[in-house]
Amino acid sequence: MASDQPGEPLDDDRTSGAPYPPEHPLGADAYGTTAAEEAAGEPLTERVSREEPDEVPPEDEAPELVAPDEGVRADSEEAEVAAAVTEDEATLAEGDPLAGDPSTRDVVQEREGATPAEEAAVRVEDEPG
Repeated sequence: MASDQPGEPLDDDRTSGAPYPPEHPLGADAYGTTAAEEAAGEPLTERVSREEPDEVPPEDEAPELVAPDEGVRADSEEAEVAAAVTEDEATLAEGDPLAGDPSTRDVVQEREGATPAEEAAVRVEDEPG
């Protein structure tokens, strides 16, 4: 009957290596099985004795997180971006004291035009009239 159902071989593979139930109780003698031990907390020495250290590969075998030249922008890229900005785009309003300084511009707002709902919800504006 076990061969009639497709899930049975998977279950059989999982338990075939170890006898079940185990020959001795697991965790019955471990700290914290009684209410008093659980309330008092486990001593640090016992907790540390069960810890297994992380396997750290030798430094010469450890992979680098980032390639040495990756993530560094070239100066030419910044120059290209600055050159792409025209004087029209840099001026947000007439008499803007920060006009012409590309580092102070809000390019996203310029291109969107209308105020996003999140901004409109927290911004207080005088109604015309």
